[in-house]
Amino acid sequence: MREIAAAIKTDLETITAIRQVFAPYELPDTPNALPAAIIMPGITDYNHDFTRQIAPSTSFRIIILLAQQSKPSAASVLVDLIEGDSSVFAVLEADPTLGDTCTGFELQRNKGLGVIPWGGIVYLSTEFEMVAYGIQD
Repeated sequence: MREIAAAIKTDLETITAIRQVFAPYELPDTPNALPAAIIMPGITDYNHDFTRQIAPSTSFRIIILLAQQSKPSAASVLVDLIEGDSSVFAVLEADPTLGDTCTGFELQRNKGLGVIPWGGIVYLSTEFEMVAYGIQD
């Protein structure tokens, strides 16, 4: 999972609208530059086939902290993050094996604009959900 998260981080760092990206093993108490992307582990499905023919999959939550909740105009950045050549989707799709850390992945959905508390501050945020398949050893 660490290698996949590092590959996602590397890809997201190419998006100019995102000023900081954090992998699960380096989470900040409070990000010092916004918008910031935080990669969190999601659900992991282990191989239940005793023949070991099926590789496990794991999911990730990519949370984007846009600005403090008191700055609703920051939500305008959301459009660029969900569509276009520099969107989260476009940047990740350009790396179909996430740096050869998996056999493939699906960016399944964006949850739209919301809020999330982080480090005692409430942020305007959005979240992307993705699943990586065929995790390499």
